[in-house]
Amino acid sequence: MKYVYVLTGCEGSAADSKVLKDVVARPNDLKVPNGICVYTNGESFLAPYRRVRYHMQEWDACRIPPTNEKEFFNKTHAKALNVANKIVVACCLLQNYNRTEHVVDPVEAEVLETNELNDDLDVEYIDQVEPSQEWSNWRDTLAREMFDAWRGNR
Repeated sequence: MKYVYVLTGCEGSAADSKVLKDVVARPNDLKVPNGICVYTNGESFLAPYRRVRYHMQEWDACRIPPTNEKEFFNKTHAKALNVANKIVVACCLLQNYNRTEHVVDPVEAEVLETNELNDDLDVEYIDQVEPSQEWSNWRDTLAREMFDAWRGNR
């Protein structure tokens, strides 16, 4: 029960939203509870603005700070995604360390017991990702508020 291979932040030609749509549609694969935000503007997901600077290397290359709410949102989104990738790797390393150093994991028993209790709960999971104007509007409002707050603190 150790991780032997982890790949996060994969470069590739497939759009993140296309990969996400494929994964959540498969039975018994990725379980995404309502309320998690990434990739596309649909229920529980937010995407960066298209055709606006996004990747951190684009920001590092020009050294020009964000000039509007869309640029600020994209930069913040990219930073969060980079951190999330590092968190996933760190969790895998901690899991492997724990498995190596401890014969019995006291927290695992507690989690298994809690999960058994939660199996009886009716939890809704995302099984499709459809674009939503409501979520796009929410992203616009969020981006504007973040940018205004950032400008006010400069």
